[in-house]
Amino acid sequence: MNELTVLGRSEDHLRHVDKRLRKLVRECPWKKLADVTPATFQAWRKNQTGKAPKTLNEYLAVLSAFWTWLRRQGRVPANPFELVERADTRGQEKCKRRALSDADVVRLLQVAGKHQLAYLLPLYAGLRRNEANKLRWCDLVLGEQGGLLRMPGP
Repeated sequence: MNELTVLGRSEDHLRHVDKRLRKLVRECPWKKLADVTPATFQAWRKNQTGKAPKTLNEYLAVLSAFWTWLRRQGRVPANPFELVERADTRGQEKCKRRALSDADVVRLLQVAGKHQLAYLLPLYAGLRRNEANKLRWCDLVLGEQGGLLRMPGP
């Protein structure tokens, strides 16, 4: 996990990775690295009837990323999870994401009160929520030609 922190991963991401890896180790019959195989993972995944396909794909992604890290460290020769098929998520989404319609924006601004500017700025600049959350006052460049925002780096 320390390497993920160095790479700038968020606390939320670290918590999810830790939680998912621990759950897999607890629920799969794995005692040593040699026990961790695509077949044992797929058997575990098949029994996870209450989990959405997207969640199961996140477990696969965490496991595959861990195996890629092990390979880079010279601890395993290959990542066997690169070839495991992802679960099909088409038509299974719980929340379909979409852009706000003009009517949505009007309703949002009607209830925003004194916070209208906080919504208008990202809307007009075309920012996603995460990008808007990262903005600081020093990112606003007033009076400069070419724009209003100086986007923060990664």
